[in-house]
Amino acid sequence: MSEVFTRNILNEVYEALASNETLTSLVPVENIWLRNIPEEQRGQSPVIRISQTGWQPQDYASNNQTSYFAEFQIDVWQKQEDGDPFIIGQHIQEIMKKELFQQSTSIFNEDIDTEMLRDGRRYQGIVII
Repeated sequence: MSEVFTRNILNEVYEALASNETLTSLVPVENIWLRNIPEEQRGQSPVIRISQTGWQPQDYASNNQTSYFAEFQIDVWQKQEDGDPFIIGQHIQEIMKKELFQQSTSIFNEDIDTEMLRDGRRYQGIVII
């Protein structure tokens, strides 16, 4: 029986974003969240939420799994008077590219619940065991 894969890839993505000086000059580290944004913090601008949306076994060799397919949703909300979340999204895209995740989809809209602009992007990649 093989060992259980226990690396926390969601935390690794968080660390890649939170440790990037260019990104944290645009979004304070305390405004980068995993999975959900606490109710009392939802009015902050800008704010980033990272969610894992996919995790499936991918490749096998000699009857052993060798990788996983991983997918993440990264959303940026920003008040219009504070700037354009697209710029922050472009920095995130560069970071994710260095982490070997490619952007697969995007959505750009005004979030009626927060009255902020939203840049939401999905990233996917292969995680080697």
